[in-house]
Amino acid sequence: MIDYSYWVRIAQCESPGNGKWGVDWKYKKNGREGAFRVRSGTWDTWRIHGYPRSANRASWYQQMNVVARIA
Repeated sequence: MIDYSYWVRIAQCESPGNGKWGVDWKYKKNGREGAFRVRSGTWDTWRIHGYPRSANRASWYQQMNVVARIA
């Protein structure tokens, strides 16, 4: 089971912003995307079938599921 509160705390450090829980879930700069600033190639390797092709287009829930898989 994924501890979402753990991943929210990490996202708050990586990409503080005005989105849900004070996180910038739509971050996209310097080849990094989403709240966890995942590189597009890494996202593409680990994303779950049916999830968006870029992390910054994925929901907070999808981003946490993929990052938990990467970890």
